[in-house]
Amino acid sequence: IGLLSGIGALVTMGTATRTWIMMLAPVIGAMRGCVVPVIRSMLSKLTPPTQQGVLFSGVGILEAVCTLVASSLYNALFPATYHISPGFCFYLMSVALLIPIILIIILHVKNKSFLSQPNNVSIDERRPLIR
Repeated sequence: IGLLSGIGALVTMGTATRTWIMMLAPVIGAMRGCVVPVIRSMLSKLTPPTQQGVLFSGVGILEAVCTLVASSLYNALFPATYHISPGFCFYLMSVALLIPIILIIILHVKNKSFLSQPNNVSIDERRPLIR
């Protein structure tokens, strides 16, 4: 839902011809902030507790690199394509959001039984969490 909300917001920004339509885009994209916590939750269920630090540090690095590359790319792309189509950059960003949608669907289908279990990780309560 969050990724679809993001796609809707980007398409709205790409097609906006009036100021009020541009102001409507954040309302449409309000749910896109829920995407990262949901993905992190799914990944934590698939990873043993001893490897979660490695996983989340890798995810954090990947997020930072993607943000840096995407902002540089789109900041260069927008002025270069504005004369062709003012909304092209926003349409391209919305198409790029289809990649995580496809990956999440594949992850969900392959691990449907695993993710549906209430608690896949058993923690020994006698052992302290911090040593």
